[in-house]
Amino acid sequence: MLGPALDGGYYLLGVKTHHDRLFLDIAWSTEHVTQQTLERAAELDLPVHILPTWYDVDDVVALKMLQAELFEGQSFAPELRPAQARHTRALIQSLVETADLKERLACNAFRRAAE
Repeated sequence: MLGPALDGGYYLLGVKTHHDRLFLDIAWSTEHVTQQTLERAAELDLPVHILPTWYDVDDVVALKMLQAELFEGQSFAPELRPAQARHTRALIQSLVETADLKERLACNAFRRAAE
């Protein structure tokens, strides 16, 4: 099972058994990760069920998308009904309330707009 991410990586990879070769010689942290992984799975004759494309939370833009889904009712993919991520929502809420997450997100957006 592979869930491709918008950035060319993946947000989920599930396998039933260990396959070292599946992860060798992959150009990690590039937009080629999903494609190379699918090619490697084909070489190894592993069946792959591909999930809908989604986003992975590995940068500020994706964190803001997650925040909009959790707190503003916006949906990245309205045709899909994601599960209520109550634990993730609680964690993000606690970070907003007890850390400087809200200010850091706003500062990052301001810095990016100035560039």
